[in-house]
Formats: sequence, structure tokens, C-alpha cells
Amino acid sequence: MPSPLTSAETTVLGGLDLAVSADIFLQGVLCAQFAHCMNLNTRDCLSLKLFVTGLALLTTLKTIQILGVRWMQNVTLFKDSGAALSLWATHWVPKLTPILEALVAVYVQSFFCRRLLTISRNVYVVILCMIAFTFALFSGIVAVFFTFTNISSPNYSTWTTN
Repeated sequence: MPSPLTSAETTVLGGLDLAVSADIFLQGVLCAQFAHCMNLNTRDCLSLKLFVTGLALLTTLKTIQILGVRWMQNVTLFKDSGAALSLWATHWVPKLTPILEALVAVYVQSFFCRRLLTISRNVYVVILCMIAFTFALFSGIVAVFFTFTNISSPNYSTWTTN
């Protein structure tokens, strides 16, 4: 029989469930916005519609990944709370979260920069924004690299075991 969860462990696993639920809800909001964008804006050019379609596919992929994490935590590892708590340190699927989030952010921010250039006509402001966004993407890549290579570090999953 598995040992009962402590209050901190219950809080961590419950918090992860709430975060996944919020992600799924927001993906539903995004789907409604994508449908609205495609149906309402008939004068938009094909490249803009393809850009929005790419964003819809990328955010859907991220949500599928998060649903996979939830399935592993709540179904596959249901009886093994220790394995569920260390899931983010031991399995590759949860480790994709930072890079997928960074890719979605850069994708959206590149659209923002395109619109900012159209509105402001100030190339320097757009270049500064792109530098910041590139740094954010690079940070996401570094986070994924260290996530995959420092699995055996004793401090890696300290926040889930205390």
C-alpha cells in the first residue's frame, strides 16, 4: 500500500492539476479566438491566416503535451505518489514545457513586432524588442538543456520534496 501524501506533496500535485486545468481552459479561449479571427476577418491576407493557423497548431501541441503530463501524473502514476512527484525530474515529456512556452511566446511576439513596425514605423524600437524576445527564446533553450542534462543533480527536484 502506498504511503499517504503529506500536505506539501498534496499541494504540489494539486497545484499541477490546477495549472493544467487553467491551460486547457485558456486553450479553449484561444480556439474561440482563432475561429473568430478566421471567420470574421475576411479581408486578411493569406499569409496572416497561415500565421494564425500556425499559432493555433503550436498552442494545441503545447496543450497536448500538458495533457500527456497530466495523464502520466493522474493515471499512470496514480498509485506511486513518489514517482508522480518526481515526474518533472525523471520523464522527458514534462521537460518540453519551457521550450514549447518559449516558442509560443516568440511566435506571438514576432507578430507583435510586425504590428509595432506597421504602427510606429520606428525600426529601433522593434529591434530592441526582437533582441529581448531572442534572449527569452535562448533562455528557454538553455533551461531545456539543463533540464535534460542535470537529472541526477540532488538539488533538481528539491522544491517538490521539501
